[in-house]
Amino acid sequence: MEDIRKEVKEANERFYEAICTSNLSLMEDLWVKTDDAKCVHPGWPIIFGWEKIRESWRTIFSSGGLADIEISKVYIDVDGNSAWLNCNERISYLIEDQVIITMAQTTNIFELDDQKWRMVLHHASPMPIPQSEVSTETIQ
Repeated sequence: MEDIRKEVKEANERFYEAICTSNLSLMEDLWVKTDDAKCVHPGWPIIFGWEKIRESWRTIFSSGGLADIEISKVYIDVDGNSAWLNCNERISYLIEDQVIITMAQTTNIFELDDQKWRMVLHHASPMPIPQSEVSTETIQ
């Protein structure tokens, strides 16, 4: 079971690598390519189907505002060919010369597809930022 959790964790790490590097090819490799795929970006309505999800990531990546995502409090559960991972995201955006920090609670669901864990759902909901996390940094 620990080997399976490690594989799911690695799939999840590739997901965040795709986000942080704005790598649409890597993102595409991670998802199931069906209408069963679903995605909820923080503050967005649910998106159904891989093609629309792909377009949402293309839009996010082309905006150029994302600086970094750090994840914490990672929990992984596996049941047969399905796995779900819960974590917190600390998202940094660069808007003009300001670094903006937001937080999200996330559920990522994976299915084993042709011996590879592929994402079928990414759901990130905004969460309050602890006062100790609030940043008003200005980039010089």
